[in-house]
Amino acid sequence: MPAPVIALEDVVGGVGAAVGDVVVMNGGVDVPAEGVGAVDVVATAAFAVSGDLSPSFDAIYHLLAFLAPSSFPDSFSVDTDSLTAYSFHHSPFIDLTKAPTSYIEAVSRSDASAWKAAMAREERSLEEMGAFEEVELPPGQPTVTLIWVFANKTDTEGAIILGKEKAKVVSQGCSQQLGQFDETYAPVAKMASVRILIAWAMVQNLDIFQFNCKTAFLHAKIRHPIYTCPYPGYVRSHPKLVLKILVALYSLRQSAYEFYTLFLSLLLDLGMIRCEVDHGVFFGRWLSPPDPSVMMPDDGSQLQLYVPLHVDDGLTITKSPSLYQ
Repeated sequence: MPAPVIALEDVVGGVGAAVGDVVVMNGGVDVPAEGVGAVDVVATAAFAVSGDLSPSFDAIYHLLAFLAPSSFPDSFSVDTDSLTAYSFHHSPFIDLTKAPTSYIEAVSRSDASAWKAAMAREERSLEEMGAFEEVELPPGQPTVTLIWVFANKTDTEGAIILGKEKAKVVSQGCSQQLGQFDETYAPVAKMASVRILIAWAMVQNLDIFQFNCKTAFLHAKIRHPIYTCPYPGYVRSHPKLVLKILVALYSLRQSAYEFYTLFLSLLLDLGMIRCEVDHGVFFGRWLSPPDPSVMMPDDGSQLQLYVPLHVDDGLTITKSPSLYQ
């Protein structure tokens, strides 16, 4: 049954006198204190009138027009089924100092070009890492949801760095079901271990370097088949195809664990061992260079390397900078 439509003209007219002047400043709405209750009346009428909590287009339009009649954008569209598709072109309600909260907002804002560039960079990374494969959905297989997440990069003073906007395709891991994952825990170095290693570096005159793995989780493969509908903006070759996820996307339940096992295997191949007291700490010692590009310490001592890991960040503690590089 379609949701009932309420005409709010009478409600708005009745409470207009109680609200008084409505002032729009810096993209926000300033309503006098005595009118807050009247605004609540309109909002309650708009959102509670229908049994399925899906207010009509007219109800939303009149509510917003009541709050800011002189500043309401000319371009305004609402998907009356989901109420998630909208367009506020150059809307005074959008704060451009904050990152978008959805794909629709990112491509509709006046700074859309910057966020489209960030999404293009992310899609190139996904393609280079072989993140997806277009397949037909096997019968009975559930799908997870992918969304875009956006963030601004800031400097040490908190100022936004233009051109460094970040966009990531992440999964809604809460939609995963049993059989799509097993292990989810990824050990990280304890702070006590990090303090001990830093103190040991001071005693032994070791160099300390910090590292971050770029697009870390995309390097790890997943061992369970997971399928998803295309993320917003993805153009598939055929409308009946879905995406099979091949790598540990951010927010999959097993992603951190899969990356940890990959990192562990790489360090073990180098001849390092894992600390059994703290599985987030690795160390190794060599009497000869493990690779021709690595130089031994100038004092003739053996080569030492300590690596405390925290998800995809860590420290490298050694006497040979070339080993870190």
